[in-house]
Amino acid sequence: MSKELKKFLNANHILLDNKFATLYNNQCDNASQVYSLIENAHMHVFFDVTYACDLSCAHCIYSADSNQPLTFIPTKDISFLINQARKEREHVCAFALFGGEPTLAEIHNKGYLKTVADSVRANKNSLRMSTNGNWINGEHANYMIEQLVYAYKTAPRFQLQISVDRFHKDSVQSAIKVIKQLDKYPELESAHSIVVRGFNFDKELEKHFTSLKTQHANIRTYFTFNLIPSGRAASLRSNTRPAPQIANDKERAIILGNDEISGNIAFAAMNPCRMCNQFFVELHFTPDQKAFVFDRLDYTKHITDIKNPDGTYKTYKQIKRDIAKSIFARYQNQIQK
Repeated sequence: MSKELKKFLNANHILLDNKFATLYNNQCDNASQVYSLIENAHMHVFFDVTYACDLSCAHCIYSADSNQPLTFIPTKDISFLINQARKEREHVCAFALFGGEPTLAEIHNKGYLKTVADSVRANKNSLRMSTNGNWINGEHANYMIEQLVYAYKTAPRFQLQISVDRFHKDSVQSAIKVIKQLDKYPELESAHSIVVRGFNFDKELEKHFTSLKTQHANIRTYFTFNLIPSGRAASLRSNTRPAPQIANDKERAIILGNDEISGNIAFAAMNPCRMCNQFFVELHFTPDQKAFVFDRLDYTKHITDIKNPDGTYKTYKQIKRDIAKSIFARYQNQIQK
């Protein structure tokens, strides 16, 4: 390793992940190279339906809470974007309804979930929905169960993700109540029909779900035992190919979990997909008509508008091109610093 590179990696004023990112940035000479990688990646399309929520979770990357306005992405926008993905022949692994608490959209706009499920069915895509499950204890419980069962019957593949947090009272009990209510329906026999995602948990609390006996629901658990920022990356020499000296090494790899990818700036916005075994871009649409991807090295956002100045929708290619420019510009600035 050269003296210059060793000095750079040991500098205290630069975060280690940012050092690695800077090394990888040297492999992209312009925004078009970033775009070409993002363009060919698969997508998970998230509709961040609202930032309103009845909870304020420490792990929430949106700072969603009850102080956020009750504004929602219109279903006409969601249906358009689902249809447009098919027309542009985008490789979408799944569409997802997130928040905030997305069930608020259904509670305040009856038929919201039905419209989305129908659009997904017409385009033969998968649909996921994330919720904290608190509504099971309120007046809307029976209605929400009906809407979820409709989604299970309608979407080619529907998956409900229930978030539970050790620091929120009754979150485990609420999640179990949701599961037991849905477990009556044979439509839930599809693979991983319910995912329970736990934050700030220990293994004893996880047992509430791993030991839960169900008739139809197919449950998978995903628990975070300590608060670790999502998308942390480690840079290691590739195990699958020989590599020259690090200073000129275009064959190094970023290791994400058990997966290895060639080092490149665009991969800061990409992740390996468990469903299709391809790398994907997690593209989010927001209530204020923005689109963004998370930078997985430090979880900042690369944002663009979803509409042109004349009010027409941008194509997915336009959106990804704008985001590629943002990614390149940000890291180019780091390199110059």
